[in-house]
Amino acid sequence: MDVAWPHLYASRGWPVFPLRGKEPRVKHGVLEATLDHHQIHAWWSQWPDANIGVRCLACTVLDVDPRHGGDVGLAELVRVHGRLPEGPVSRTGGGGWHILLRPLELAEGESLVRHPWRGADLCSGGHYVVAPPSVHPDPPHRLYRWLRPPTLELPEAPQWLRALCVRRPAPRPAPVSHDRPEGGAGAEERYAEGALRSAIAECEQAPDGAKHSTLARNAWGLGGLVRSGLLDEDRVRAALQAAIWRPEARPSDVARSARTIDQQMRAAPARGVSR
Repeated sequence: MDVAWPHLYASRGWPVFPLRGKEPRVKHGVLEATLDHHQIHAWWSQWPDANIGVRCLACTVLDVDPRHGGDVGLAELVRVHGRLPEGPVSRTGGGGWHILLRPLELAEGESLVRHPWRGADLCSGGHYVVAPPSVHPDPPHRLYRWLRPPTLELPEAPQWLRALCVRRPAPRPAPVSHDRPEGGAGAEERYAEGALRSAIAECEQAPDGAKHSTLARNAWGLGGLVRSGLLDEDRVRAALQAAIWRPEARPSDVARSARTIDQQMRAAPARGVSR
């Protein structure tokens, strides 16, 4: 192992530590990950063939495993939403991909979803990933390698991906009237925000047999408010996708929901409040 690699990662602000295969060589594992170049030199002098573990503190890594359908799910999502922003991407020794992003900032009460869809693993905080040019421990012992270099700037996760990866706190919405408000300063904006809160709560609470029809109806209604300029389109799409998400969702279910949101929002006529 060229010791320049762990030093490079440390210089990027990514704490590293040595691995035997995929398992830590050091007693306290990922907790010993460091940016200290003297410690890095000592470790790789002791274990020159050690693989490299990177703790996901200064980055979030989306680990896509084709052996469990992760690539199929990602392809469907990209087809619906568009390509992911360009940033560092590595090919794993197992044939998957590590997609590096900026850390996801969480609001109060939010938490990360470890498995946003089948075959996808979200690594952050206390988790770590194996970094190039490590060697996969299983035959045929393929190298991890960079498809896009680690020196690229880490991109922000797009809204649709964030919606899948961040779990919002349990809603406690007050009943929101669907009646159109009377005119006055801010009446349209207040109505639009109330309609969005109501739609999110309805989608989250819909029974399994009615989730898709509930999503379609609310996407159509909110689409009209988007077309009128009362709500942000990316925000609405992300909110609806998050509201309908379930941990057991298959990639095809996630893609179907995204298509429904897209179709209904595009078909909706503009809506507004008469003044």
